[in-house]
Amino acid sequence: MLPGANASKIDYYLVPELIENKYETVVIHCGTNALYDKSVDDITQELCRIRETCLRYHVKRVVFSGIICRRLREDVRFKRDTININIATLCEGPWKRDNRLISNFFYNDNISFSDLQNDGLHLLESGSIKFANNLLNGINNR
Repeated sequence: MLPGANASKIDYYLVPELIENKYETVVIHCGTNALYDKSVDDITQELCRIRETCLRYHVKRVVFSGIICRRLREDVRFKRDTININIATLCEGPWKRDNRLISNFFYNDNISFSDLQNDGLHLLESGSIKFANNLLNGINNR
């Protein structure tokens, strides 16, 4: 875990991890750290680079966890939703046809504001349970 990290930082730290550990599956949990200062296209491209890094280091499967709801400004919520749709569309379209690396995406749509702590960011126990179940279902999908 890299608290406060964005996708480009994750990609940077991922390389030595992939070299040392030879993972078959990598789970990328998309967060909200870059939503305020980066564009949808920039964030989507950074997530694509993570997938390409995994491909270069012989990962067989990448699972993308969609950005969870947060109490965010409307424009930031729109960016979150758009990024989720972009990555899901890539996983179901061109990445699905590219058999070098299985890529799948799962939404976290069952997590709502009532599953968030008062700060509007961190999950309560109910949200953590839902997220854990989503993660297990996402990993076991395929």
